[in-house]
Amino acid sequence: MGNGLSPKPHLSPLRRLASSEADFIEPVRSAHRFAASERMRHPSAIDLLAGPIGHDVATPGQDKRLEGVVSALSQLEHAVHNLKDYRIGRRQVPFRLVQRARRLYAMRRDRDQLMGDLFGEPAWDMLLELFVAGSEDRKTPVKNLCLSACTSLSTAMRRLDCLITAGLVVKADDEGDARRSLVDLSDRGWQIMQTLLQHQI
Repeated sequence: MGNGLSPKPHLSPLRRLASSEADFIEPVRSAHRFAASERMRHPSAIDLLAGPIGHDVATPGQDKRLEGVVSALSQLEHAVHNLKDYRIGRRQVPFRLVQRARRLYAMRRDRDQLMGDLFGEPAWDMLLELFVAGSEDRKTPVKNLCLSACTSLSTAMRRLDCLITAGLVVKADDEGDARRSLVDLSDRGWQIMQTLLQHQI
């Protein structure tokens, strides 16, 4: 392992899973707006969506197919919108807060790649990691948590000790593997993280 860990964004599941409902709903909305605008321009469906380019008016069959596309887009947009109120895991954490934590973590890794290690805050990285992992009912070994901080192992361990002392994180032995310990947010840590993420843009 050497003297420390180099920042590696792919080490954390947060970076791999970083996405948001906007990643899905914005393309749907754009396609929906485009289809609607083209229906206003033409009396029937246009060939760009329903048939070969080069004709101004589509056949009734093509028009019907476009109606089906528009309907499907509307249903998909509605389904993705409902994800904002969806809750996951045994703690029933709002899905939108989990996605928000993923976006924050991903942004920090992108920032590190572009600007180097100028900002730090490994404790915040670990809290974001624990929030997402706990929301998905995933166990988090101490080693994995330290990797998510993208800093040296010694620094990550010191920050973890501070989080435990502050009552934000709890550590316990892994009943399935005596060689490792598991970490999770405390009840207080969960309350604070949800409050903070509620106020993030």
